[in-house]
Amino acid sequence: MAAGADTLFSREEAQLTRQLEKLLQRTTEKLKANYISATQLQHFLPRFAEANTAVDPIVLDFSYQQDIFATRVSRSYVNLTTAQRVDMLNRLWREVAKYAHDDTTTAFFQPQPVTESTGGRVGSAFVPTADFCRQFVFALQSRLRQAKPASTLSLTSVVNYHNAYVRYVTWMLNFGSGYRAVYNPLPTFAMHNPEDGVLVVSDKDDGEFSNSRIVILPGLLNTQIIHLRSHLVRLAELLALFAPALYKTVNQILGYEKQLRAMNAESTKQWFLAMRNAKDATGPLFHINTELVAQAMSPAWLKHNSTEQGTVPANMGRHWLKTALITAGVDSELINFQLGHWSEGQSPLFEYSSISINECVRELAPQIEQLMAEQGWLAWKSDLL
Repeated sequence: MAAGADTLFSREEAQLTRQLEKLLQRTTEKLKANYISATQLQHFLPRFAEANTAVDPIVLDFSYQQDIFATRVSRSYVNLTTAQRVDMLNRLWREVAKYAHDDTTTAFFQPQPVTESTGGRVGSAFVPTADFCRQFVFALQSRLRQAKPASTLSLTSVVNYHNAYVRYVTWMLNFGSGYRAVYNPLPTFAMHNPEDGVLVVSDKDDGEFSNSRIVILPGLLNTQIIHLRSHLVRLAELLALFAPALYKTVNQILGYEKQLRAMNAESTKQWFLAMRNAKDATGPLFHINTELVAQAMSPAWLKHNSTEQGTVPANMGRHWLKTALITAGVDSELINFQLGHWSEGQSPLFEYSSISINECVRELAPQIEQLMAEQGWLAWKSDLL
């Protein structure tokens, strides 16, 4: 239109759509091509973004104020700056141009260059900054050093160190795997496959485990879970002297794997239904209260006094991981695989899925490893050993 885009887009939407439909009809008749409707044009970009995976489709929702097909949950886990969004949009339009074999596409749609000072952020309020993450990890590690028992062990020092250790490991699991903050997050070590570097997760599920998933473990988190097992073995040995009743509980937790191997499929299912996310049952991640009773890890206990600044969101590690992977340019399909954000028919564990778990490990584990290393996370051997 000679009058320019301002006049064009100031028109009422229904009128604009009718004009567009007529134009498309004339054009396709002239080209003797298949008819293209305005609806097809409207749906092209989100479908292209989903199929291409160069950028996460969430950037379309954030940038154009749309609720396209990404779920509310997907939107609530991401926080992006204006500069990050514009960079992703430019990347998306370059992919469209490549697909269309038309370099003018990017020139027409290219967003204006921006700097970090141009605007704020949009998305989840629970995504911690990079500086906060480094300070948070340093604080957790400092508490571990402070809680290290003296050469002459006491029951109080052993309990205090254990509680500091499991707090560190649980936060590490939250940040490194995207595990939701739930009660009893790791019912048994049987869910950990250290050889392949994966963990079975059931942190938001139904009776048929339809939302269970496998998460990829970066090398340092995979090693940390191995260290946790060694820590509990040593803890049990010490408690045999100090607190026999508590020793029995820890020994029972360490024996779950052997117990499960002896069960049939139905018995195993019932065991998991009773244990997963249970408030009154304990897995390897438990804290010890003042009455010397093992209690399942809970979101409230996890976030209480974790920092000098006070209470922090229990799910902030999960929020951080999604945002960090998106801004690092990781394939959106891999991100959704890790966090369990898939739509109906997209589950990577369903019968007809073509996703290779081993390929996901090879591609995703090193990227999460690098992101966690930048925060200062370390695979921490227990000082009880």
